[in-house]
Amino acid sequence: MEAANNATIAAQVLAWLSILAAKNANVPEGGKVVGVKDVALEHWNKFGRNFFRCVGRRTIGRDKVVGRYDYEEVATDAANKVMAQVADVISKSPKGTKMGDFTLDFADNFEYVDPIDGSKASKQGLRFVFTGGWPA
Repeated sequence: MEAANNATIAAQVLAWLSILAAKNANVPEGGKVVGVKDVALEHWNKFGRNFFRCVGRRTIGRDKVVGRYDYEEVATDAANKVMAQVADVISKSPKGTKMGDFTLDFADNFEYVDPIDGSKASKQGLRFVFTGGWPA
């Protein structure tokens, strides 16, 4: 388990080094170097603030827009019932729905379209996105 965690951390470090190398590729000598904070702020300004939480694993992220919960060893029928209940809430939650102190921008079952080959991955996760970049 520790080796797997170390490999995950090493992969995350290498990913950040790759991002920083690309962002700084054209910075002239003595120019302002792009740092992790700059990359995060640029991302948040473009896509909103986001947070991924893996239950039973290390919490990664800073602020919240979408909470991600990965569960292991859950009975399929029980998991399907929970997902159906959340999907039902999504179907009854139009833009502007108040959820506590937060206002819903949109809710959906996320799907990803690959920009290279156009393939689509559906049912990638139920999500609630709130105005102002905040979760419920």
